Amino acid sequence: MANFNTHLVVGTVVTGMGASLCYAAELSSLPLSLSLWMLGVWGSLLPDVDSDNATVLKLLFNGLALVAMAFALFWLASRLSFAQLWIVLAAVFVLVRFPLMGLFKKYSRHRGVFHSLLAVFFVGALSACFGHRVLQQSALVCWLAAAFVAGGYLIHLILDECYSVDLSNVRIKRSFGTALKPFSMQYYGRSLVMGLTAAWLFWLGPPMQKPWLSIAGSISAYVRAVL
Repeated sequence: MANFNTHLVVGTVVTGMGASLCYAAELSSLPLSLSLWMLGVWGSLLPDVDSDNATVLKLLFNGLALVAMAFALFWLASRLSFAQLWIVLAAVFVLVRFPLMGLFKKYSRHRGVFHSLLAVFFVGALSACFGHRVLQQSALVCWLAAAFVAGGYLIHLILDECYSVDLSNVRIKRSFGTALKPFSMQYYGRSLVMGLTAAWLFWLGPPMQKPWLSIAGSISAYVRAVL
């Protein structure tokens, strides 16, 4: 299994190249390209969220706690006093950061459902749906964001599989096949829930035909111009 620094470096380089391509093909502005790059890097670290001691796990739930606080602030700022608002915000942070993270650690297993191609589809659908339904972004922006999060996620799984082959001793480690599996047969119930949730998120997400045609057309036109 590749370590944290390897995932970070490779994810940064590959998704940075992708963001540069989007900018060069005039698919995204410079600020959007930088945002896509950050999403890609984040996606390249996400699969290790199911590791109890992972740095990514703490980062993820710190981020989720801050997002929950932002939504609470948006909805309650005009309804509560200053002191009440701070108490609610503190309670939201503690609830997400500790009990929720504890439940996730209890019911998740490393190299389980989150190390699978199904999880790649899940995080992509979740990203597109969140951008469309919550952030109210255009379909093109939503699917670009989904592509970078899912792409970074896939890079992580590929790296883990590559590190499952010991080239020095020319042998395959026991971990081979646990990262790039289509879904987890060991935790088939959780895989089923993830698959159904991903399909539901995909259905709730933005329309995809025109954005993907636009993405493919812009990139192919840029490649032809370069060549």
